[in-house]
Amino acid sequence: MVRACHTWRLAVLLPDEKQRLRRSIDRFSKNHSRWGAKRSYQHRCREGHGAYEKRVQSLWRLEGLRVPYRKATRRLRSVGTYVGAMSPIIPDAILTLDFQFDETGDSQQLKLPDSEEPFTRECLAIRVDRQCVADDFTRLLDELVATHGVSEFLR
Repeated sequence: MVRACHTWRLAVLLPDEKQRLRRSIDRFSKNHSRWGAKRSYQHRCREGHGAYEKRVQSLWRLEGLRVPYRKATRRLRSVGTYVGAMSPIIPDAILTLDFQFDETGDSQQLKLPDSEEPFTRECLAIRVDRQCVADDFTRLLDELVATHGVSEFLR
């Protein structure tokens, strides 16, 4: 920084110094692709090269450098990985029962009790009605047992 009259001003960066800084930032981003402008500035400071953080950030932006986004990873869900108590490992071991709700064009509600086999992801039964009481649900369950047999688990 240079003191001029009663104010402090940043020292002007000469074009060759600016090019040297740009090359340094570019080299850093190629060597450390997961690090951003802030880490680049910290790295320069540790090496003893002087540059202001805002200047490094602005040159980083001008060069069009970006840290790549990490792709979200999905958990493995196959045989050989950790299997919880309710993870489907064979067909017909688990039966899931669920309610879905929807609305008709005239704003009347529909209730849809359904059943799915999670291993094959097959919808075994679905009923569409304006109302669903416990007797309807147990009747659906009885029909499923009669056609598909008894499952070990009910979810």
